[in-house]
Amino acid sequence: MNLFEEAIKKEELLNFVIGQDEYFIPDRDYGEYWVLMAWKTSIIPYKVEKGESLTNDSIVLMIDELIDAEGISMNKKIDFCLHHLYVYYYLRGEKFFESDAFESNYQNIHKFLNDYFVNYKQDVDYKASRNSVSMIMEKGGLKSYLIANE
Repeated sequence: MNLFEEAIKKEELLNFVIGQDEYFIPDRDYGEYWVLMAWKTSIIPYKVEKGESLTNDSIVLMIDELIDAEGISMNKKIDFCLHHLYVYYYLRGEKFFESDAFESNYQNIHKFLNDYFVNYKQDVDYKASRNSVSMIMEKGGLKSYLIANE
């Protein structure tokens, strides 16, 4: 059983999305949670075994759990949310996914992003987060999203 499947069965998708405990996969260069490798070693194999529809449902649930999590700073939430969205749309562009898992869930993500961009303008990572949204949009994600109060 891979880490993503384990997180689903143990109802620990939040731990998986932030790389906590046994779900931490270290980036060999920086020592931080390696999101891309988590996708390549866990989510993609899960999709191959279980199918795209079930995988997409779990991915959406994972991001929703992150957005709704309490006890995690907004900085950490925005960073992990945007990083996972970018990896998803990157992999989708590489044809690992055909459908858009978030097409029906954009409203929740848009609300979350708007909250950040309206209320956290003084945040150190504000500009980087705006750039990340632009990069995700270039990969085909966050359709029809406009950064609040641009």
